[in-house]
Amino acid sequence: MKNYFILELNFQKQLLLLFFLMLSFISNAQNKQPKFFAEAAIGPSFPIGKFDNKNYTGSFLSNTDGLAKVGIGINFSIGYQLKQSFGTILSLGYSQNKQDANSFERYLKNSYGNNITTSIKTNNWSVFKVMAGGFFVAPFSPANKLSFHTKLLAGVCKTGIPKFEYFYVNPQTTNSEQLIFAKVNLPWSFCFQVNAGIKYQLTPKIYLLIDAGYFGSNPVYKYLYNPNFPTPGNLATSEKSIRLSSLLVVAGAGFYF
Repeated sequence: MKNYFILELNFQKQLLLLFFLMLSFISNAQNKQPKFFAEAAIGPSFPIGKFDNKNYTGSFLSNTDGLAKVGIGINFSIGYQLKQSFGTILSLGYSQNKQDANSFERYLKNSYGNNITTSIKTNNWSVFKVMAGGFFVAPFSPANKLSFHTKLLAGVCKTGIPKFEYFYVNPQTTNSEQLIFAKVNLPWSFCFQVNAGIKYQLTPKIYLLIDAGYFGSNPVYKYLYNPNFPTPGNLATSEKSIRLSSLLVVAGAGFYF
């Protein structure tokens, strides 16, 4: 009987030890920082360089000016933290920049005089981006509440030369002209983006971010034209290089899962 009680007591101790081991394992698993994260951010998109150039010359296909105004951009990203300081990321982005109607207004009045009456309709540059790359994180504080992060991304983007149309009439001479330029779809093109920003850890799984990113792409549009126009002749091949350079400044939030 004494041996029975000893065995039962040992068995209870083993169960109690197993219970505490399982409790410790569950607690550690819950406290472990998740590796995956997702984030979303939105903010203004500032055209840069030739994409920002608003010098319309009368033939859009003969120059590289984007005539783009300040627009808006959105980023959605999902990533995996390989180590505490770096990881990989996949990003989907969209930006929209309206063409500047004043560029066409200036061209028409410089060409036909200030007395003309104009009607101008412009549309948006719309750029869809799919990029992947890596990121690096450097904490500013021991508790990792505030940290600096950088991203280097590359991928492809899709856009098109926006449709525009204008009409003018001279009230004095009744001379008039109308031009309608249809949207030109461009092929998928290589693009890249370099980001730098600050991240604030609001809770163990939720953070806020402010980010600034330089985006660049150079899609090429190939077309046929008559070099001897208006005289009939053989068509020649030419191409227009589009410089899609912009600075996207965004704010948003993310969470680990």
